[in-house]
Amino acid sequence: MLEVQPEILTDLREMASRGIAPSQMLRELLLLAAPEEPRSVVLSWYLMNAFGLELHQTNAIFGWTEVGSGELDDAQLDYFLGRHIQAAAPQWMTFQAAPS
Repeated sequence: MLEVQPEILTDLREMASRGIAPSQMLRELLLLAAPEEPRSVVLSWYLMNAFGLELHQTNAIFGWTEVGSGELDDAQLDYFLGRHIQAAAPQWMTFQAAPS
């Protein structure tokens, strides 16, 4: 079972609040989490937990790779994920502002 690291959730929220593109956030996540489990599943799980997204909202991850060999390129991934992350901003920004 995947154990989510809370500090990575915080990092993802901070990157989103600075306007970092989802494709770049995922690349950073791959460096931080170094997943051994299926990469797309781990990436999706972290975004769902960081931003309160539903699984179907993260589906674009399964068509993308960090090396550009997927069905989706960075711009397409950024479009599909970015709109869901921004729509959920009131929720995740509250998590970010909450004291630890």
